[in-house]
Amino acid sequence: WHHMDNVFAILSLNAIILGFAQLPRDSPLREFLNTASVGGTVCAQLAYPWDVRFTVAPLAVGILATIATAVARRRLPRYNVKSGIVAV
Repeated sequence: WHHMDNVFAILSLNAIILGFAQLPRDSPLREFLNTASVGGTVCAQLAYPWDVRFTVAPLAVGILATIATAVARRRLPRYNVKSGIVAV
């Protein structure tokens, strides 16, 4: 049970992180990043579930992928400031 708890916690954070890439819903890159996130997280947590490095590594890869996507698209993500204020 603890393995899956760790996996789902990491995947939920990674989904939020990858959401900042703002890729279209039908994008093959978006599907690849989501699939790689799930596969990498499951493998890392099954190998060493209590090692912090294997908890942080999938999150770091997600952050780097989001930054690389923004750089490759050559534009900053757009945000709705009004919705952000309402959410806070």
